[in-house]
Amino acid sequence: MVDSPIRHRNSCRMVEGSSSSEEKNKNANNNDQLQDLELQQGQQQHQLIITNTPQSSTKKRSSTLLIALLLLIGIMVQFIYYRNNNDINNNNYYGGTISRSTTTATTPAITTLPLISTTTSASAYIIHNNKVDNVPKSNTKTTNNEEEQEQEQEQEPKAEESSSNNSCGIWMAPSSLTPYPGYGIFTTRPIHKKESILHSSSDAVSIQIRDAYRFSNMPFQKERQKWWTNTFGNYVWSRGTGDHTRYDFPIMSSDFQPGFGALPNHHCILNSLDYRMAAQNTIQDNIIDSNSPGRGSISYTLGRDFYSTRELYAGEEIFLNYGMCDREKEEKGGNNNDSSESESESDGGGDWSSKMYYPADFKEAARIVKLHKPYGPKSWPTMTNRRKKLTNTSTNANTNNDNDLTITTETEEDSISGVERIAKMIDPNSGAKPQFVYDTIPKTKLAMKKLQDLVPSNSFYNNINDKEDKDNNFGDDSKRKQKHIVKIDELVEALARSVLEPRPIEWIKQNGVCLEHLVPKKSTIHDAGLGGFAQYGVAKDEIVVPTPVLQTVHKEILTLYERINKSNNYRHNIRDFIDNPEKYKVGTGLLYNYCFGHTDSSMLLCPLTSAMLINHCSVGRSKQFDCGHPDGPNAVVRWSSGWDNDSIQWRNATLDEIDNKFGRVLSLEIIATRDIQPNEEVFIDYGIDWENAWMKHVEEWKSIPSPNKENFISAQEANSRSGPIMKNLISNDLRENVVHPYLLIGCQYKIHRKIDFKNKNYTKPNKFWKTMTDQQILQTYGEDGSDYVYGDKSGYINHREYSHWPCSILKEEGAGTGRYTVQIHQSPLRSEKTRTTAWTENNVPRILTNYKQESIHYFIRPNSQEHMRPGVFRHHVGVPDNIYPNHWKNYI
Repeated sequence: MVDSPIRHRNSCRMVEGSSSSEEKNKNANNNDQLQDLELQQGQQQHQLIITNTPQSSTKKRSSTLLIALLLLIGIMVQFIYYRNNNDINNNNYYGGTISRSTTTATTPAITTLPLISTTTSASAYIIHNNKVDNVPKSNTKTTNNEEEQEQEQEQEPKAEESSSNNSCGIWMAPSSLTPYPGYGIFTTRPIHKKESILHSSSDAVSIQIRDAYRFSNMPFQKERQKWWTNTFGNYVWSRGTGDHTRYDFPIMSSDFQPGFGALPNHHCILNSLDYRMAAQNTIQDNIIDSNSPGRGSISYTLGRDFYSTRELYAGEEIFLNYGMCDREKEEKGGNNNDSSESESESDGGGDWSSKMYYPADFKEAARIVKLHKPYGPKSWPTMTNRRKKLTNTSTNANTNNDNDLTITTETEEDSISGVERIAKMIDPNSGAKPQFVYDTIPKTKLAMKKLQDLVPSNSFYNNINDKEDKDNNFGDDSKRKQKHIVKIDELVEALARSVLEPRPIEWIKQNGVCLEHLVPKKSTIHDAGLGGFAQYGVAKDEIVVPTPVLQTVHKEILTLYERINKSNNYRHNIRDFIDNPEKYKVGTGLLYNYCFGHTDSSMLLCPLTSAMLINHCSVGRSKQFDCGHPDGPNAVVRWSSGWDNDSIQWRNATLDEIDNKFGRVLSLEIIATRDIQPNEEVFIDYGIDWENAWMKHVEEWKSIPSPNKENFISAQEANSRSGPIMKNLISNDLRENVVHPYLLIGCQYKIHRKIDFKNKNYTKPNKFWKTMTDQQILQTYGEDGSDYVYGDKSGYINHREYSHWPCSILKEEGAGTGRYTVQIHQSPLRSEKTRTTAWTENNVPRILTNYKQESIHYFIRPNSQEHMRPGVFRHHVGVPDNIYPNHWKNYI
């Protein structure tokens, strides 16, 4: 299977240890010598080769033996270290094979632009599709000094790495995708199928955004639309959200998922991610007191738990399928052969989706490869002897013959390029782009051999000859033969991997930033909700978390307004709304509290990572904001330190230039100002303006009556309860419903065409149904509901989207049975799965008996969401004054 990479164990030079042997040498002096101590790797074993000279005395022999013993211990320690720590020698990655040279070389292995300027610890052959990058020249004569330098180069980075980075397994580093899209997310540890990517199920909260794409007649209409189209619309989840998000605002609610979920790059073929809810209690609305002034100022919702859909190996980039897997057809007159090289990657113009590989490119490449040798009967077009000779002349003389161009898509006619030749082979209806197909097809013996290692060339034969049967021990077992035949999908996947830039583990660590330092836990600060804790610890001056941000130049677009109901006066009300928007203002979106900002600027910078978990702490201003350490906060916000080079130039841009830019452009980072211990909470200083705003809010909060104070129960507590459903939620009457002021009860339900739309009992109205007896009601409108259950035993964690319908508990069917009689109500969520039913239109009940308690989940009622209460706290997170340059301070 292509999912499993080919593992290469490479030799590694180091002084390991000694074993003594005496040999007389007539011309030797009586001085002790240790020569050429070297660990050599064979096919299946390691061998130590040690040479010593004769000893002149017992004392010297004992001394030599002691030294040898110490060196031998050193060998064992280093060997175990290299075996157990996923060193570059024992790891592999997709898209290329690492093969360390057995001779000394100091050339860095990879020539891609690093995010952080470092040096690569050792040279390597990087075999990438159709080329060999940075092949070091062979030099069989290596001095001891050169060997020692190589050893120091290899071991120095490991010595300098902090223990926290050694523990880190998820990194942000330059993407392996081509064309280069920026950074990507990598794993440096193996991750099994269905295993969570992060050690904690979620690394951030999710934030509900109401009316994110409501533009018509809104204040700042153009700015709102630009914000959604250029930035947030590419990162916010409008589909694939949990039902708790839907019920936050059923009309139009989106889910902003900062942290890991916002960062992986898109790939239709190599995607390896799926998600589930982080917990059964995704809503953590019990995390602060019911009368706390912090209620409504924080998100109660945990982010998603992303898990691997296949085996992930150390060194892989982690991809997510965004759903964009079909290339849009280009307009007539467009050059489909053009790879858009004339358009600068750094100018930000155009749509990134037009610059990426699509499944059609890999599928066409696979089809063409399958037709040609060694996979098929056709011969590849080759160069003329003259062109081949010229190519070989320009190739390094020391390069292995396997790297010579011997397979090419260029014809003998010099005027016809390989891309043009490929264009003639491509199915014009496939949607493939010739340049991308050409770049995917192997064009060297070495690249083709590598492809064959992954997908054997006989994989597509209908019959396997006797010799292959014998060699593979298939015998006469036809089923075993079929296992040897793979599908073309594996060839497509192998070709998709072949165009990735190699990213060795050591390179990822040197050129990337750890992404999993922070995990969410209940903050040590009262009223703060969740906080960010350093799970491994972070050394002073290390990056706690990289913080790419989504910018909005107009913070006013987060203002929320009442929706105008359609009525007889609808046009008049719309005109009134346009003329007097303040009259209809209902608050500010919760996202505002999680964005960096400056009092003198209209621009907000909203973190894409778990930096949004970090709470406020200050020293010397007010004991109210003390976080328990005499030095105050242990981290600080600053501009990115080199891992996002584009951010540097955009710091000098005007607000108008930033506003017109497609995509995000700026990055910050959180830096430890002192050593942060494992499980210690991380704090930054939000600034004096934030503190003043909070103290003012606390004073005003005292005068705001708290709704639902009596008999208050949170959704978190309701979902955590064991035993029968609370009695105050059961009406004990088929004709009555209990309406809780805070909780919404959700029942698993799925519409059926024959029942919900065509059943005769539901297709005709009956306004007198409440006068019927219980037995008549159940016979007419009741049905066994035992089959309405979650798709698997995990319950809410893996629930189907839109699967929870509002319901009322009518009766308990026997004490302790866990079965209830419930009434299903029309779902307010907008989708084909929740379209209006016949029983809703005719105002008759939909009753289910024998309904299982485990199919019931509790939500916060939409009109009771606390972040929409009047008077809740809203203020941006302050940053050091030097973050915002003067030309951004447009409120002065």
